[in-house]
Amino acid sequence: MYWHDDKSGRGKTDPAFMRFMSMAYQMGAAIGLGVWFGIWADGRWPAASPLFTVAGSLLGTGIALYVVIKEASK
Repeated sequence: MYWHDDKSGRGKTDPAFMRFMSMAYQMGAAIGLGVWFGIWADGRWPAASPLFTVAGSLLGTGIALYVVIKEASK
């Protein structure tokens, strides 16, 4: 359950929910930075295909999955 009722009747956010919510932002940041770096590298060193963009997105996704697995195992 996402909300716990305290004695005053007001809702209080569950700390586990907030932890997993912050992981979503971390994943987005890691993937976004990987793609941004790939686009930057493709512009700096042009190639026939967007090799650096693909590599950056995969690297960002790998880092994001590592962080999720590490946090979820706590």
